[in-house]
Amino acid sequence: MHDWLCYTTHAREGEPHHVNDRQLIVAALQRQGLADAQPGWQAEIVPGGLNSRVWLVRAPDGRPVWTVRMARPRLEWRLRHELVVLMQLAGTGSACVPRRPTIVGDPHVPGGELLVHAWSPGEPAPLAQVSDRARETLGMCLARLHAHSRRAFTIWPDIVGRPGSRRDAYGARLGALRRYNTYSGGISEEIDRRLAAVLQTLRRSPPAGQGWEAREFSLLHGDLSAGNVLWQGEAVRLIDWEYVRTGDPAEDLAYLTTEQVLDTTSWNDLARGYISAGGDLRTLERVPRYRPLVALDAALWWADYLFSRRLPAATRPEVLHRLVLAETFVADW
Repeated sequence: MHDWLCYTTHAREGEPHHVNDRQLIVAALQRQGLADAQPGWQAEIVPGGLNSRVWLVRAPDGRPVWTVRMARPRLEWRLRHELVVLMQLAGTGSACVPRRPTIVGDPHVPGGELLVHAWSPGEPAPLAQVSDRARETLGMCLARLHAHSRRAFTIWPDIVGRPGSRRDAYGARLGALRRYNTYSGGISEEIDRRLAAVLQTLRRSPPAGQGWEAREFSLLHGDLSAGNVLWQGEAVRLIDWEYVRTGDPAEDLAYLTTEQVLDTTSWNDLARGYISAGGDLRTLERVPRYRPLVALDAALWWADYLFSRRLPAATRPEVLHRLVLAETFVADW
């Protein structure tokens, strides 16, 4: 049995992965008929964040061909859920998703299965640095994704729908922050106090008003950070659907525009594309209520991530920047 702990230890310490990991992936693709028997196929780790589980597979001539992802331990079942979603979206041809998604089952790889899709060309770039037409294209892409409606919401990693209103979904998302180890403190006295103050404000000021009592939800990408949006001219493709779930589409837009704070012009371009492709104007109106929540979520994610690598979270910009954003968004209410 392949030792997953050994595998993740290499990634955490920044050491090169054992050559056997690369061989296992290439061999699995060859057995599935996704790579021919020529020598020279290479699997290389994709750096950054939790992407120690993501591999780029190149043909013998160096061409990128496949992106391969291994599931986290005990979350292997989510690979099949992601496949179902990607195939559904790919069938519509309108949600900017990776092409040719499939599952490769192989007892020799960690977890027994790999999620594989065609390599997606393009590069990440800040929204402020792409063209106005490109931002409109992204807005259209998200509107078409959010057009896939659902009657219940989910909280990652669960895929079982929960009945309720959008206000209920917001409250459940706020409650889900408890999954972070740093939710209860431990970063530093000052940071813990500031995090607690934002949490208290969010709990005491639940959203209310038009649209929040509706029981209509949408498919969400769930992780619209800059690195998961690839640009090729004005074309855009969304990658890394690990956090795909069902919820209020305003949260997707809030995450996108919190990780990359936009000026008015850039936001208007995005909104124009969103509305032109059938997005609901009331979704845009709910975005400000989600921004402090998603900023706080991201701050806690980074704090946990840094602690897991024995790095000081209290002084790192990944945490401090997002905490300041959460405080600013709350103050603007």
